Amino acid sequence: MPRPRFDKLEPERRSALLRIAAEEFAEHGYEAASYNRIIERAGVSKGAIYYYFDDKEDLYATVLRDALQRIIVETGDVGGATDAEGFWRAYEDWYQRSLQLFQDDPHAVGLSRSLVKALSRGAATGVLAELRAFAEGLLAEVVRQGQALGAIRTDLPFELLLAVLMALEEGVDLWLGDHIGDRSPAELARLATTLTELVRRVAEPAPRSPRSPRSTRSRPAKDAARSRTPRTKKGRS
Repeated sequence: MPRPRFDKLEPERRSALLRIAAEEFAEHGYEAASYNRIIERAGVSKGAIYYYFDDKEDLYATVLRDALQRIIVETGDVGGATDAEGFWRAYEDWYQRSLQLFQDDPHAVGLSRSLVKALSRGAATGVLAELRAFAEGLLAEVVRQGQALGAIRTDLPFELLLAVLMALEEGVDLWLGDHIGDRSPAELARLATTLTELVRRVAEPAPRSPRSPRSTRSRPAKDAARSRTPRTKKGRS
């Protein structure tokens, strides 16, 4: 968490510092980002920055929290559905809003990628791991909502299903950083449909196959013929 003095900064200076830090982390990732470059570009002294943040990880976590809050506010949630099909339509709409946000703000997807990479290398611990847990909690709410509407499977342990879907979403975040590009609204809509279908194939309950009628085992023709042939008694010798 940033120190109280950071919250007392003028809103313009606070926003400028977070923007500069977001650009650095999005471009270079958590590990390769330079704390000194951020300080130099923000126009603050090295001593002054420690009045606001404990260290580089603290600044990174603050930048991620700020980005995550903006994403939540701007994209909304998967709400309002009353049945399974309505849930997946709402999910696709949410995906399209998210893709539009990522395209409008490249730093958002860059920060998501940097966090996924840092976590995969074991570099992000403490507050950064807590941030991932927060994102996982948001996904868990969506999964429970889908399960209540019959849109999401319940045949797997909840923790396992959540881990699979979280890994899928993180994989998409990594891919989007290289492929979101300058897509048209129509292309973003098609991409949202494709990605929703991908999640749906993993998460949706499998359709029950109709039970085939129980087949009766017919006796061999020889046995059937034998059963129809009257038995004759052998004469006594």
